[in-house]
Amino acid sequence: MPNVKSTFTIASFSMEFTAIKDIKAGEEIVYSYCSLDKSAAERKKELAPYGFACDCPACVNATPETDKLRMEYAKTLSNMIAAADSPNLPDDALAPVLRFKNELDKEGLNIDLRYAGIFIALHKIASRQRKFKEADEYWRGLQRFVNLPDLNKPEEVYTV
Repeated sequence: MPNVKSTFTIASFSMEFTAIKDIKAGEEIVYSYCSLDKSAAERKKELAPYGFACDCPACVNATPETDKLRMEYAKTLSNMIAAADSPNLPDDALAPVLRFKNELDKEGLNIDLRYAGIFIALHKIASRQRKFKEADEYWRGLQRFVNLPDLNKPEEVYTV
């Protein structure tokens, strides 16, 4: 699974790689050459021009279920964020979002920027349920993806 993300900078005509996971000394830097939200067959086709086959766990262990998860997770995340604003929020609203988060983690989709949406949904739900300790934890998860204020510094706090 990738442990870096890339950004192409036109001004310097260069590719910048940023660690998205802790990388230990001597550990290989791994970059994804293909989209993460496609089936294994589509990813294999996308990699064909590079002349290699991916042997990451997501490709080697792909199933119809994991392919479906990959292809639909962005839409599912959007639906979960929208549902977090529902006036009829069930008491167990955190449970399905946490289960979905675990599925994304297991499949390695927690490296995609869109994954931050899971923390938005969790933060909204926990805040609405007045579970402020959990809400703070989810906010910290979201901070890893974007430059957000620290909740421990009141002058930086704003609502999502």
